[in-house]
Amino acid sequence: MAWIETRLQRCVSRETVRQALKRLGFSWKKAKALLNRATTAAREAFVAQLQTLLQRTLGPESPRC
Repeated sequence: MAWIETRLQRCVSRETVRQALKRLGFSWKKAKALLNRATTAAREAFVAQLQTLLQRTLGPESPRC
């Protein structure tokens, strides 16, 4: 959750992130070491997409850290 706090200046719990992902049609799963298989461009595109989704989902009303 530190990444979200750093990037979006919002304090959120794991459960908040899990619920937001579920509403967006994603699921919360244990991470696998697959990033080294993705290309740099694909990785950057995914991070940008995730950041946009989190900003849209959390909105301006979420608490700031």
